[in-house]
Amino acid sequence: MFNNLSDFAAGRVNQYVVRAPRAGGSYDDIPAKYTLKNTGLFIQDSWAINSNLTVQAGVRVDMPDFGTQKLYNPRIMELYGYDNTQLPDSKLVQPRFGFNYTFDSDRPTQLRGGVGLFGGAAPNVWLAGAYQNTGLNYTEYTVRNQTGIFTPNTNPPYIPAAGAGARQNVDIAAPDLKLPSVWKSNIAFDHELPWYGIVASAEFLYTKVKSAIYFERLDLYKSAGGPSYTRIGQDGRELYWNPAGYTPCAGANCSIREGSNGAGGKFNRPSDMGDVLLMKNTDKGSSRQFTAGLNKPLTENWGWSLAYTYTAAKEVSPLTSSQNTSNWGSTLIGTANENVAYDSRYAIKDRVTGSINWKKAFFGNYNTTVGLFYEGRSGRPFSYIYYNDMNGDAAATTGAGYFNDLFYVPNGPGDVKFTGGAAMEKAFFDWLAANPQLEKYRGEIAPANAFRTKWVNSFDLHIAQEFPGFVKEHKGELALDIMNVGNLLNKKWGRIEDYGFNSTSRVASYAGIDPATGKYIYNFTGATDTPTIQENNNDKGNTGVSRWSMQLTLKYKF
Repeated sequence: MFNNLSDFAAGRVNQYVVRAPRAGGSYDDIPAKYTLKNTGLFIQDSWAINSNLTVQAGVRVDMPDFGTQKLYNPRIMELYGYDNTQLPDSKLVQPRFGFNYTFDSDRPTQLRGGVGLFGGAAPNVWLAGAYQNTGLNYTEYTVRNQTGIFTPNTNPPYIPAAGAGARQNVDIAAPDLKLPSVWKSNIAFDHELPWYGIVASAEFLYTKVKSAIYFERLDLYKSAGGPSYTRIGQDGRELYWNPAGYTPCAGANCSIREGSNGAGGKFNRPSDMGDVLLMKNTDKGSSRQFTAGLNKPLTENWGWSLAYTYTAAKEVSPLTSSQNTSNWGSTLIGTANENVAYDSRYAIKDRVTGSINWKKAFFGNYNTTVGLFYEGRSGRPFSYIYYNDMNGDAAATTGAGYFNDLFYVPNGPGDVKFTGGAAMEKAFFDWLAANPQLEKYRGEIAPANAFRTKWVNSFDLHIAQEFPGFVKEHKGELALDIMNVGNLLNKKWGRIEDYGFNSTSRVASYAGIDPATGKYIYNFTGATDTPTIQENNNDKGNTGVSRWSMQLTLKYKF
């Protein structure tokens, strides 16, 4: 990495990071190589207690078997007291129960529900870190501010001399680590109303985490039980900077950054340790979801439905990455390694859906069908953070931890200092007054995902026509689906505006601590993040969700 084009031309490297095999090893030692076997047993049965009540009960047992990890690292045991070859081996027993009760009434009425334990997706990719990052199969070198080392040839790359910024990256599974699982329960009521066969339904779903996964960063600590933070901030969070990381930066528009003016994070980290991540369980996290709806089945020519869903969910870590350092770094925090369940960044609080369908056979028994589906929902949650690493815990080599520090909202003028003095302070509080959703957290760290973007509306149109097949009993169907049809009519309709993958809005930069008062120093430029039009609705796919799209389908039914 180079600071600028001039440094690049002169061959002055600001930061160079490379991973090389251990002495006597090869690059084949670095990738994770392991086997996983899982034996699953499941049994379930149903019983008709009487003509009204039916119950189901069952149990599933999963018995994982992970291949042995043989590279034991005594340095990790010495520093932190963990055996890095430890892997989960406990079985997961998942009991389940459900029932359905039909009432003796003039119109169909039923009460249904159930409860059970369900395993989550196997954490294979995260456990791969225990095989790949042992601290013994490769060494990571970090060299800063040197000349004469850069070469465009990557085979082989420049390898620093032994000991030159050499560190061990180690991933560890906690000794009592269990596979992810959640308790799920639901209760629902369905009743046919006296009019036109309309069915009214209501359902409540509750999910409670039994064992979820999150990551702690052990290399913040000099040793197990040893010092980690170097200071406690005015908002109570732990800070990990060296002394230069607290020295106020010079200039009206400046910030504290790793390697700038001597600032360095993770001050108490052992010199031979790199990223040391511990995979742990948490029982924190839950969700509540309530849905009420009306449904008029498609009979003769018309059918329709209307439903509302309320969702509230909390989680410790979203675990959106295949890399353990990234999972740690993308977990929003007040203090590093905290086991706190915040509002989920994926929970849609309010959702309204509706559909209307029309069908008519204009010739023979070949139906013409037209359907319109509507979804209106509250915007995605987002969080307010800093422009830089506020607490000094970030990984300089990967960037993990640079965008997860939740923003402390000053209580009022004078609560924090500003690099631009009174004028910048006034500009900040004018901006804060225009954002009352954040202003209500004055004197606090604004919680993760406590804020939402604007309401989203979208419509999908379906048109289908049946036609005769090659023989009498066969039919063909030609269907046209236009997703987000409103955007076809008006390019401003049907757009999703939010804060993208990280779902964060940066407010100001941390610029040091005032030595006289111990107050934070902020740099506020007014250039805060704003929502942008999104093309991905789930972080991984659905490209083009803010645009209309069309699909033509031909079916032959026999």
